[in-house]
Amino acid sequence: MAKGVFEGIKVADFAWVAAGPQVGRELAEHGATVVRVESHRAPDILRLSPPFKDGIVGIDRSAFGMECHTNKYGMSLDLSKPKGREIGLKMALWADIVSDGMVPGTMKKWGLDYETLSKHKPAGAVRPLRPSRHLWLGRGRHVRLLPSLWLAR
Repeated sequence: MAKGVFEGIKVADFAWVAAGPQVGRELAEHGATVVRVESHRAPDILRLSPPFKDGIVGIDRSAFGMECHTNKYGMSLDLSKPKGREIGLKMALWADIVSDGMVPGTMKKWGLDYETLSKHKPAGAVRPLRPSRHLWLGRGRHVRLLPSLWLAR
């Protein structure tokens, strides 16, 4: 099997609803290790949207949820709790890319925003990606990403 262009890249996927999860899926389909971080108290609305397999409603039965989260690992955290935020920070620091598709201010409230992460990573290692910019990932890899991603290397 051929290696994916993003093999070796680690992504902490905190995004939800459509665009962010789609980007994470694309990275995963091309070799990145993507870990979906989700709340069991407020799951991604795509996981609760029809159509459902065999017409039976269920959080793991949504076609949209499965389509957006294919090829990802997953974990559930309660980021409103200190222990959940501690684990979320460890995930963000583990990652090369952090996907943030939350309501503005949410990641900051949890201590997972650009400013906070940049204090934990070496100088210049964390930087927000702007719309319509290109990201060079080294070893000849190049991708155009949505603005919800941060390079956290």
